Amino acid sequence: MRRILTLFLSGVALSTTSCNKEIEFISLAMPTPKEEVAGNFEPFNVKISKTTYQTGEQVKFTFTGDAESINFFSGEIYRQYEYKDSRIVDVFNPVISFNTLVNVLPIVRNFQFLVSNDYNPSSTPIYSDLTNSTWHSIDFPITTVANNWKATGDLDLSAYVVPGKPIYFAFKYINSFSNATPPVHLAYYWYVRGLSLKNKITADQSVELSNQTNSGFVEIQGNLTTKGTYYWGADRFYLLGNKSAPAGSEHWVVSKAIHPSQVETGGDIPLPIKSPGASKLISYNQVYSKSGIYKAYFVVKQKNPDGTFSNIIKSVDVTVNN
Repeated sequence: MRRILTLFLSGVALSTTSCNKEIEFISLAMPTPKEEVAGNFEPFNVKISKTTYQTGEQVKFTFTGDAESINFFSGEIYRQYEYKDSRIVDVFNPVISFNTLVNVLPIVRNFQFLVSNDYNPSSTPIYSDLTNSTWHSIDFPITTVANNWKATGDLDLSAYVVPGKPIYFAFKYINSFSNATPPVHLAYYWYVRGLSLKNKITADQSVELSNQTNSGFVEIQGNLTTKGTYYWGADRFYLLGNKSAPAGSEHWVVSKAIHPSQVETGGDIPLPIKSPGASKLISYNQVYSKSGIYKAYFVVKQKNPDGTFSNIIKSVDVTVNN
């Protein structure tokens, strides 16, 4: 009868029989590279040293674990994770721009741009509707060269916004005469083109509310006996006084009511603070300029021990005081 005795010693198995001796080598179960990685793997996490900071103070976010990429939502307006897919805003921060031209020199500034938040026009607007309202004159640059267009740049109208109310804007021509004897009518043609009223959402994002063609201008004469002239074209309009009208007679064109409207601005965009291939990031500093309670989010892609990737979301609450 054959008897087999198998011994395991230091990774070597000795097999004996009654007839011969054989040595069989069997490899030990050594740790695989994947298991080594798993042993050293550290999940991504983030923390701050305290929860309350002052405005202007650096908030230091400290990271543990490595990451392929990190995108940061600070929690400030337009950097909020909650609005990463879509943001609907209902803010009214109007700015307007246009170009003006006047036909003769020397230029008398008898042309004004105005805005109102309490104008209440009749079904057929009349001059008394204007005088019963408060109109704010908005200064704008004018040309010093006849027949030369001058851009105003953005004129901020936000100071005249009243919550729940629309605004109206208008151009006013004041009939003017020289100091000569007898006075000479100053037949100024004031032209406007390129008008655009926008709702400014962010420093670099705005939505147009009205323009040259859809502002709904209504002409209103201050002197119905001797009217001035209003001409509207597809790309420009002009106002002109009447030499038979008294000095100081007013001639207006007034826009339709401009209401704030909800605007889809798209999703908030995070700040990428680490990109794939970059060195390991162990911390990131953020300064908050306004007081408030912020929820900062870190959207992380991390490589797993098996070579796959996980998307990780971590948040930290930060209180900022003045």
